[in-house]
Amino acid sequence: MRFIFFLIFLILNKSQLIISNKVTFSVVVYGPNITQDENNFHVLDKNLEFDGLEKFKTSETKFENVVFKNPKIFIIDWEEVQRMTNNPNYMYGFQIRGKELNSFHVTFTASFFRGLTFNGLENEVMTCDVSQCDIGYVFFDKKLNYVQLIEKGNIYTVEYAVLVLVKSLSNRIVLQEVNYHKMNINIGLCPYINWVSKKGLLKFIPEDHIKDNGYFESSNGNAHILIPFFKKSLDSNFFSCGKLKQPTLNDISIGYNLKNIESERNFEKEIYPLGDDIVCGNHYDQERYYFFAYSENYTNYMGERRMDKIDISFDKNYKIYAGQSIYIYPRYPIDNFFQNNVINKRLGENWYVEEPRCIVKLKTNIEATIIPTIESLSLINYNPNMKIFYQIIQKDNLNKKYNIKCFAKVEGEMKDHLDEFYSRAAEFTVINLNNKNNVYKYTSNEIIFYGNKMDNFGAYICKDFNFTHIYDKNIITLTKSYFIPENKTEIIFHELIVEKNKHTNKYKICQQSYGLFSNITKVKINILENDTLIIDVDDFSTLQNQIEIKDNEVFYNNSRNISGISILCTYKTIFQTTFNVKQNVKFLKKQSIKYKTKVVKDSNNSKTIVDTTSNSMLWIIAFVLIVIFFCTVIVIIVVVMKKRKKRKSKAKKGIKKSDLSFSDSLSSTSSSTSSSILSQSNDFNKKFLNKKGKKISNGKITSKISDLSTTTESASSSVSSGIDKKKGRNYFSNDNKFRITAK
Repeated sequence: MRFIFFLIFLILNKSQLIISNKVTFSVVVYGPNITQDENNFHVLDKNLEFDGLEKFKTSETKFENVVFKNPKIFIIDWEEVQRMTNNPNYMYGFQIRGKELNSFHVTFTASFFRGLTFNGLENEVMTCDVSQCDIGYVFFDKKLNYVQLIEKGNIYTVEYAVLVLVKSLSNRIVLQEVNYHKMNINIGLCPYINWVSKKGLLKFIPEDHIKDNGYFESSNGNAHILIPFFKKSLDSNFFSCGKLKQPTLNDISIGYNLKNIESERNFEKEIYPLGDDIVCGNHYDQERYYFFAYSENYTNYMGERRMDKIDISFDKNYKIYAGQSIYIYPRYPIDNFFQNNVINKRLGENWYVEEPRCIVKLKTNIEATIIPTIESLSLINYNPNMKIFYQIIQKDNLNKKYNIKCFAKVEGEMKDHLDEFYSRAAEFTVINLNNKNNVYKYTSNEIIFYGNKMDNFGAYICKDFNFTHIYDKNIITLTKSYFIPENKTEIIFHELIVEKNKHTNKYKICQQSYGLFSNITKVKINILENDTLIIDVDDFSTLQNQIEIKDNEVFYNNSRNISGISILCTYKTIFQTTFNVKQNVKFLKKQSIKYKTKVVKDSNNSKTIVDTTSNSMLWIIAFVLIVIFFCTVIVIIVVVMKKRKKRKSKAKKGIKKSDLSFSDSLSSTSSSTSSSILSQSNDFNKKFLNKKGKKISNGKITSKISDLSTTTESASSSVSSGIDKKKGRNYFSNDNKFRITAK
């Protein structure tokens, strides 16, 4: 009986443990026409069993001031949520509410809650709709609630951490369906970077074409941007605001479906952008409206549909372009929804989209002059007598990087908001006019006017290509513009070191002119050592013996025994300004130059040392190096060949020695064998004679012995000859036996 009660206790305890590790959520789907009656909600219950959830593979065990172990992942299926509604394209999003929490306090990552990171289900539902998206980390603990976790001074450890994510097979989430017609483009709110918690793992990345290209509300904290919902391409009925990036899942595009409708709206009027106000009818209070400029793909060389914000009421530096239509929207109803003072909501209670109040069209056929410009048309000067545009580069702006652009002067007026009027109707590139060689030189948009060279000063012109149909070349003029140094600017060239030439004393010191915008008016030369003035020429009509001008270059005839000079060349521009070019030149004798070096830096203190090594010396050095190289190669080849011959000779000697030693061993073996046989023969004869006990005469015995000796020698000879025939083999086997038979 006790055993039965014990089993019942274990079962109840186990079931209680299982129940305690499980919670139930309600996923509530709602649209724009829901009421407070929960019977109008579409509810989907989801069970979370912590032990059965997928593990979140991460090395992080802390988020903000919350510590956890073994985080899990819970994924909401967007397609499953959509199937709960009759019209899945006409919904705001979903909420997550607690149903059976089993005594757990549920704390979630709030996208917005008085600047705090966490909120709790006991205080507010989790929301993911157009207003905000609270998905991310959710913490479960039976003791700790959100009030304790928002205390940043303490570190808390929770029982469970679950990362709530959303998946979509189409990789899209439709926030709502919006009516669309090209003449009736609605404006509304797109999620922006802080639509999700800026501290969480999830990130929202806006589309490039809407980044900083709409209106913001300061109280909204960059959670939304106000922008019209238009078709980026004709075959797309989805307007993407941006992408939701989540761990372990694909990026999801968040946006609106566009429903095509009929519209009888027309342009209210065509306006002249240079003088007419951009307003609807007689409503001149521009601060009461939002303004957007729409461009069709055939009006720009990029071939794309664009919608650009223009801050007419706030910022006079807005830009408008040829071929645009201006959509004007009323502020009042939108601002009521956009501005919100609720501590835990980004937006007001009711979702709102607004139609344009009116649409006006910009007049396109406007005469314009396209001028290469740096920064702004306001910096461009015009000489009416020469009919030339020019821009002065200030001394303080030397060595700085600038963008050179092709700006438009519209019908004789320089207006900042119209300076790019034709910049999308055609593509432009800037060309540097090299008048000396009468050729064009393409340049990048970036340009630097250096303080130590004159390379980038001069005339530039814009070249057009890739035109659209609204770019009329008959009313557009491309003209050049000069970039010149500020009056009395001093350009300091690198120091020059030259070798004295025994054949001539003529050295180049200046350039006669730079382009067509300047000409030399004066040359001053001082001795470097004592700063003594030796040349001062301001009248080149009668040249002195020491100064010569040829092929746009000024030469100095140095007949003095001096080590260096300081040159100052003064130029006058066609715009009646002057600038100086200064350079130090040092003269060195040929034998004093041991080597050459070159240092080139964009600073006034850098030096340039020109190559002064004579050509003959270079040829001699090159010849010597070549000879040394080939000699080295020949020596190496000879040494290698000798080593190979030595190896071969050693190998042959080794073979001969082995043959000789082998022959000696055979000879010694043969002689020892003969001796042994002879000895054995004598012993045998003695024994034989003693055994028979017969008396034999000495002569007979001697005769027998000599016969045996002769027999032994012949046997030895036969063995030696047999051995000589079998060189390189095993000369003796274990079965070799010698028998001597006495008869």
